[in-house]
Amino acid sequence: RTMFLSTEDPEVVTEALAWGRAAWSVVHFRENRTNADVATMRRQRGYGRATLQSFLNLEAALEADAWVCTLTSNWCQLIDELRSTVGGKASAPFVNLAHA
Repeated sequence: RTMFLSTEDPEVVTEALAWGRAAWSVVHFRENRTNADVATMRRQRGYGRATLQSFLNLEAALEADAWVCTLTSNWCQLIDELRSTVGGKASAPFVNLAHA
């Protein structure tokens, strides 16, 4: 069983790894996220790398069996919509950190 964790908060990562370790394999990508505009992100990471990182993150999220995410994030909203529809995992565990 795999739990996908999407957060920038190191305390959430530490806590999820601690309580999830017994029953879950926790997937988390350490990524330097930014609110920079698209042009700045392209300069920082390059076109190919930024795209591949996003697709890898999305693929790992959709393969998971549970999610810890913040629905105030557009990225997490996309993951939630895709897991619930094309992923066929609408009834699987999902923790919204915005209300935790």
